Amino acid sequence: VLKLRGFDFPGTERAIIPNLCYVRKLSIAFLEKCKVPSSPKLVVTKERVPERIIHHSPYIENKCIVKVGRLGGDCNFDNWDGCSPIGRGITLVDVEGLGDVAVPGMHENPQRDLEEMHCKQTPGGRYMAGGVFVDNKVMILGGKGKDPKTLHQDVWSRDDAFPSAMIPQRPRSKTPDYKFAFRSNKAGANLFQYKLLDARDRVHITTWLNTTVEEGADVSWLDHKKGGPGRGWYIIYVRAIDPSGTMDFRFSSETNMYLWYYVPPLPWRLITICMLLFMSASLVGYFEHRRRKRKAALERYALRRIRRKFKMNDMSEGGKKDWRDYYLKREHKEKEKRAKRRKSRHNLSHENRKAKEDDRSKRTNRSKESGKEQDRAKRKTKYMSDDHSKAKDRERQRRKRRHTSATMREKEKNRKSKSGEHKGKVGNRSEERRRRKKKRRDTRWEKKHK
Repeated sequence: VLKLRGFDFPGTERAIIPNLCYVRKLSIAFLEKCKVPSSPKLVVTKERVPERIIHHSPYIENKCIVKVGRLGGDCNFDNWDGCSPIGRGITLVDVEGLGDVAVPGMHENPQRDLEEMHCKQTPGGRYMAGGVFVDNKVMILGGKGKDPKTLHQDVWSRDDAFPSAMIPQRPRSKTPDYKFAFRSNKAGANLFQYKLLDARDRVHITTWLNTTVEEGADVSWLDHKKGGPGRGWYIIYVRAIDPSGTMDFRFSSETNMYLWYYVPPLPWRLITICMLLFMSASLVGYFEHRRRKRKAALERYALRRIRRKFKMNDMSEGGKKDWRDYYLKREHKEKEKRAKRRKSRHNLSHENRKAKEDDRSKRTNRSKESGKEQDRAKRKTKYMSDDHSKAKDRERQRRKRRHTSATMREKEKNRKSKSGEHKGKVGNRSEERRRRKKKRRDTRWEKKHK
């Protein structure tokens, strides 16, 4: 092993095998995996020999032999295999004839490569075994081994049909579904193994995990809220295992391989908590608004009461609260204000009239300066006065005719009412009211045109 690692005698060619220690460890693990369990043996002896179980520790015992002539020298070992780590802190071993050899610090785990390796098991050399043909299969029963005193008590048959796994139930792409169901085309192959792979980074997320037909596969742990990698593209590989240990050796996207895009489910718990918090905050805000509104109303009411109290104190005279005096004073003040407004309006109107008269007098004075303008003004005033007097006469005659016709109608109505043609209190009252109105109107007209 050390020579294959590159440590050899001086002057000889070195045939170096990379990763030799890893290959050696993988080979040992593969032989252990494919080892057929020993069948019960019938030993022809007077006493039964107990089996001896030996447990090997991961580190070789740290018993060093210091080389002569070298103070603080390194250790050499007679039982070192050339690859296993030796204790903690030991990095060099002095091997006789080769010198100092580096000690590997740690080994890679060959489990991932070991899962992809399949075993071919044979019954081994035996004689005087029985054979039978059952269900198109040749069965080998028992026999003697190399030791004539040992008898095999096992049954062997040849199984050269490989099972093929299928995925009848699978989650749809871009959905939070997570359930897988598996089945096989071979009877008795009820044990399955599946493995997940990140399709984008080509990284193995899991090793081969065992499951059954009833359990299937649950990949809900991919959710990032549960510590998984979260959403993304994933590939699942499935293989079936029959009782003889054979399994799928070929993968196809139509049968035992599936590519899909996983989307984690919505965090309904978080959404519910947020909704409850929002509703509670809304209710708290609403009740706080109502409380402040009522508080403001109470403050306004208290201010009104205080103002009313001070107002009553202002109204009181000599310690007695007389509200009549207060309102009489208030009414008197309002009357004074109205009188002041009327006086100011009257003063303004008087000033306006005076200003107009001054303007008119100025215009007349300007017109008298020239004789022509004075004559023209006289003629205009004469014509205007004649027209105005004529219009007044016409209006007076028209009103007189109207008055006479109204008096005639009134007389006719009085005559009819006296004769009994119009009866009824309501009608008489309305007629009387109209007569009074007519009389008042006539008197006003006579006073105006007298």
